[in-house]
Amino acid sequence: MVANYLPADYPPDAPPRFRLYGIGLGKTGTISLCGMFGGHFRSTHEPDWRRLIRLALHPDGSRAGDFFFSAPLQALVAGWQWEMNSSTLNYHLVPLIRRLQPEAKFVLTVREPVSWVASMCRHESTRPRSTHWDWWELRRFRFRPDLYRHGRADAALERAGLFSLEGYLRWYARQNRKAMEMLPADTLLVVAVDRLSHPDEIARLAAFAGVAPDRLARERAHLHVSDTPFDLFDLVDRRTVEAAAEAICGDVWQALRRRAGLAP
Repeated sequence: MVANYLPADYPPDAPPRFRLYGIGLGKTGTISLCGMFGGHFRSTHEPDWRRLIRLALHPDGSRAGDFFFSAPLQALVAGWQWEMNSSTLNYHLVPLIRRLQPEAKFVLTVREPVSWVASMCRHESTRPRSTHWDWWELRRFRFRPDLYRHGRADAALERAGLFSLEGYLRWYARQNRKAMEMLPADTLLVVAVDRLSHPDEIARLAAFAGVAPDRLARERAHLHVSDTPFDLFDLVDRRTVEAAAEAICGDVWQALRRRAGLAP
């Protein structure tokens, strides 16, 4: 979902006052993060998403579906003048962003893995390959159905046209772990999505960006909440999901909790 905010009190051609990138997984509040900054700052969610995905998947611009430093991709990123740019695609661009914009900082929005995979499956249940080809191809790269196949416990996901439980959870662990490893602590803020509207979390986010807390819109902290009537636990036993999440993501989730300042 593309969203662009261009506040009337700051000219669109003026230099960015700061550069902040949201790099969380989909369904972790990336659009809410965009909305919170959108009242007073140039803020966007998933800018140029189709071009980014196609540059990544094109054999002349990359390999294995990952984002590399092709000339068109560099030109696209270099031209961004957003102050808050929040998109799950930005995770792939971190090395390029840091090279082109060394002053940039990053926000990793996170949620507990069982909640995340349930939300992700709900989201994808309404987005079949026939109508969402670009995103489907990117997800195929991320969730690797060639490596992580459905088993007896999650066979219903395959019948529903979804990826395997292991595929989803492996990506959750891999993206979040790598984000923490490749970014220095002073350039990465980890924020739990269910705390985005808390005054102390707004103050923490504002301080990281270098702006006053009252410049962030608390009322936009929970945008794009799904009302799709889909429940992962109607297809896969909750205990199976919880056990897989603990085995695959348990250590990463504990590290994220510490970085987000959550109680043990």
